[in-house]
Amino acid sequence: MLRTTVLLRRVLALAAVFLLALLAVPVFTAGAAAHDNNVQWTELGHNSRDTLFRSPGAAVPTGTAVRLRLRAADGDLTAAQVRVWNDRIDQQNIYNMTRVASGVTFTGDPNVYEFWEYTLPASADPTIFWYRFIAIDGTSTAYYEDDAARTGGWGQTFSSSPDNSYQLTVYDPAFQTPDWVKNAVVYQIFADRFRDGDSGNDPAAGEFFYGAFDTIVRSNTTDWNARICDPRSNVGSTAICANKYSQNFYGGDLQGIIDKLDYLDGLGVTALYLNPIFESPSNHKYDTKDFMQIDDNFGDLTLFQTLVTEANNRGIHIILDGVFNHSSSDSRYFDRYSRWDANGDPTTLGSNDGSGACEALTSPYEPWYTFFNYAGTPPSPCSDNRDYPKWFGVFDSLPVFQHDYPQVRDYFIGAGSGATSAVGPYWIDQGAAGWRLDVAPEIDHGQINDPSDDYWEQFREAVKSVDPDAYIVGEEWGNATSWTVGDEWDATMNYQFAAAVLSFWRDETFTDNDFNSGSSAGVLSPLNAAGVSERLLNLQERYAPEAFAAMMNLFNSHDTNRVLFLLNHDADQNDVALYNNANYDWSDSIARYKGALIMQMTLPGAPTIYYGDEVGTVNPPGRDGSQWQDDPYNRAPFPWLDESGTPFYAHMQSQPAQDALSGYVSDLTSIRNSHAALRTGSFDVLDAGNSNVFAYGRKTADGTQIAVVLVNKSGTTATVNVDLGGYAPDGATLDDLLSADSFTLSAGQLSAMVPAMSGRVLLVQGSSATPDAVDDLTATATGGTQIDLDWNAAVGADSYDVYRSRLSGGGYEFVANTTNTDYADTGLTTGVTYYYVVVSRAVDMMASGWSNEVSATPFIPVGSGWRNLQWPPTLNHTASATLLTDDIYGQVWPRSAMATPTTSMTAVGSGSP
Repeated sequence: MLRTTVLLRRVLALAAVFLLALLAVPVFTAGAAAHDNNVQWTELGHNSRDTLFRSPGAAVPTGTAVRLRLRAADGDLTAAQVRVWNDRIDQQNIYNMTRVASGVTFTGDPNVYEFWEYTLPASADPTIFWYRFIAIDGTSTAYYEDDAARTGGWGQTFSSSPDNSYQLTVYDPAFQTPDWVKNAVVYQIFADRFRDGDSGNDPAAGEFFYGAFDTIVRSNTTDWNARICDPRSNVGSTAICANKYSQNFYGGDLQGIIDKLDYLDGLGVTALYLNPIFESPSNHKYDTKDFMQIDDNFGDLTLFQTLVTEANNRGIHIILDGVFNHSSSDSRYFDRYSRWDANGDPTTLGSNDGSGACEALTSPYEPWYTFFNYAGTPPSPCSDNRDYPKWFGVFDSLPVFQHDYPQVRDYFIGAGSGATSAVGPYWIDQGAAGWRLDVAPEIDHGQINDPSDDYWEQFREAVKSVDPDAYIVGEEWGNATSWTVGDEWDATMNYQFAAAVLSFWRDETFTDNDFNSGSSAGVLSPLNAAGVSERLLNLQERYAPEAFAAMMNLFNSHDTNRVLFLLNHDADQNDVALYNNANYDWSDSIARYKGALIMQMTLPGAPTIYYGDEVGTVNPPGRDGSQWQDDPYNRAPFPWLDESGTPFYAHMQSQPAQDALSGYVSDLTSIRNSHAALRTGSFDVLDAGNSNVFAYGRKTADGTQIAVVLVNKSGTTATVNVDLGGYAPDGATLDDLLSADSFTLSAGQLSAMVPAMSGRVLLVQGSSATPDAVDDLTATATGGTQIDLDWNAAVGADSYDVYRSRLSGGGYEFVANTTNTDYADTGLTTGVTYYYVVVSRAVDMMASGWSNEVSATPFIPVGSGWRNLQWPPTLNHTASATLLTDDIYGQVWPRSAMATPTTSMTAVGSGSP
């Protein structure tokens, strides 16, 4: 008979002593990790998109604690820490982590791990937490952080910290964005170049333009379909257009938009984003003269109201462009050229009446701007030897407002909720459905970056008080989280989306003045399926769900090159002469664009088409110095064939050629508009393992509509096999909405051929209810190696999958499938805690979500074995959380564990021996 003596130290209170035999003893073999002042890099890990490591995942509402875990080689670390930066309050904290599991293994992975954990307390305010890990083994330290791509997911280990912190967004749970935007197809119009519906309001050549009378019309021709003349005088361009950028007018107007509303409706458009339409000297109108007046070359208030009415009759919303960061230097507010009186009416050029900020220190508008002493050659730009900050530091036509000056805020936002006299709420009251905010971060750095600046909070309140369903979208080329956590913008122009998808469809690197290493948009470097998956999942992880669903998902705009050029593979030759050939073959770019369109029309957010992209609009591009430039080549007139002149490139010169692409766009918008899953369904990556083929699913919340999208970037047809078991019903037919092809699931597997540089949009036919999830799972340890699970039958379930993990919240591995409502999990290790969930499965393999999680710890009761309390024989002690008892000594013989001669000595007791 073997008897084990144990010392039970520091027991808080002696009641009934119940002793467990803890048989699990770690065994360290040769070569295993150890406390040897050497952190093992290979086994360190954290995946921000896996609930085993971060739970809950993605962005979280305020009031939510988040559990963070670091994985390490078993027995390797002596300590672990997580460094957390609270962006809202600019505060760093370094928290000690607790080792919560050791000896953890995973199927197919030969390594043995330990896990360290820290639960980040809930934040009461929206913020961004940036976190990274510090792994310590005695005197050795390593850092586990996000990798250089900064897309979340798995990171990498560093010897010194590059501060590649992971992003954890905390948002206002009351944050809501307009549902119409989530369901929208947006069409962006640069009004001067879209359609001339009223020749009577066309600009004339030789009009005043910032100190000179040098405006031109239609690139110095009479034709609408005239190639944009090159202000940089590149090879093949017309020298007479040298330096003619913003003063080249074509005559597009609001009437032209009204005339083409039926065309836009037929294209599937449900929202129009109009570049600025307010009174302005330029063709682009980003230099506003009067924010309360429609530009007279575009129309007037009455015509704008007609546009709103006619658009709304077709189910189309109007989004206006708000340029509230700066004005024109030739505006009534600034009046650098002394052209306006106090009422904003024109006066004789150069007659200074002191009403403009640049004209006199006594002007009521003088505090609206910042001035400094002029240090150049006289005369000074403004009176009293004054100069002023220019937007971007160089554009002297764009003086920047003092955004915090009360009268400036009152002018754009209003003095109180419900007021409609200020610019923002006024145009919503006139029928606009929302605002796109130009260079918006320059006005207010966002509530996370600067909580004290409430410009956009006040703007949101003023606009939403007029129309709670108004859309507010800011221009930010990089990470827009600081403005999209609840109180400022609804979303952003999603240039990060553009960079990700366009990079997937490129085979070589592309750079220009927008997409380069110094830009927030980055270089367009080729991505495989895994790469584009990472980028898209990172956007989903980064943003609040309401913001992610309302993003303006564009490929190009008035600020970038045209999409066909962004996808062109001759750009690396840096030769403008290539593109001066009217017969230049754009077919490769068009094929890539059509593939990209499949993704744009089937991913979450509002797909946004830049006017003319649907018919392949592109102008010969130009260069300036060492890189390709966008403006003005990206602002070519829409190639209407009933207008004068001939579009430059052959693929735009006939209606059948234009219709070939626009018809494809219409088909895709129709598919999107007809299927809720493609507009507001979940986004689920199904397969990114094939470098050229990316597969993802969209599913409505109730599971009644399921779509599967396959896109193939390669130049050859690809055959793929995608596991859809549990995602779509087994045996179901999937119809390709882009063709007449159909596919049938067999044993949960989809096998399909995907055309080259194209894709499939598959819709699961019929309906199959997803079984209910189990919500009453229980776990009971019934011995030293067994845990019994029990639950009640779930509606629609034919069987149940049992999953087990060594840690709470994730890392679940499949154990068994059973048709019963109970399961005995055997062969477990005594004294180790196990966590369980079950998944309900229907007869067609459709699967529910996880059940409630339960846990239990196998143990060996002393039972009928012998035990003896040796000292003290009696003990009087008052129960206390801090006051400890004297040491207690005893002996135990657990009969069931020690009845065989092969049983080894075990540590027995409550607490450390």
